[in-house]
Amino acid sequence: MRRRKIYPFLSDQMYVRLKKFVAAAGVTESSVVEAALMEYLDQSSDRKLLLRRLGRVERAQDRHRRDIAVVLETLGAFVFDWMAHTPEVPRGSERLGSQARNPEAFRLPGLRRRPTRRRTSLHRRSGRRAGRRSRGAGARRRGVGCNAAIQYA
Repeated sequence: MRRRKIYPFLSDQMYVRLKKFVAAAGVTESSVVEAALMEYLDQSSDRKLLLRRLGRVERAQDRHRRDIAVVLETLGAFVFDWMAHTPEVPRGSERLGSQARNPEAFRLPGLRRRPTRRRTSLHRRSGRRAGRRSRGAGARRRGVGCNAAIQYA
């Protein structure tokens, strides 16, 4: 590639800065000027890329703000509607209300509670319960010793 000679004019301050940079970087003046012109003419500076990315981030942030505003409006309408159609609880009523009077009405059909057995970290590491012999794989399949709190009937 053939190189052409140009004669750019620089201010004294810019020339001093150019000389300091060239001395510190150990490159020629021509290579620094050529790289600067290439970046300027291609418009590929880091600044342009950063501004482009910041624009993308700003647009995404605007979308999130809009989505949050929609969710808040929906939640507000739901709470307003809930409060408008929920009967007022009498002041002298029990804390749990109708659930305390009839707990069976609030249980899900087909589910029954059973006590859980906690396993310590020693049990998890060894795969066995402390102080007992393992009941084998069949016991685990039948649900003996599992941590599940709810079992389907």
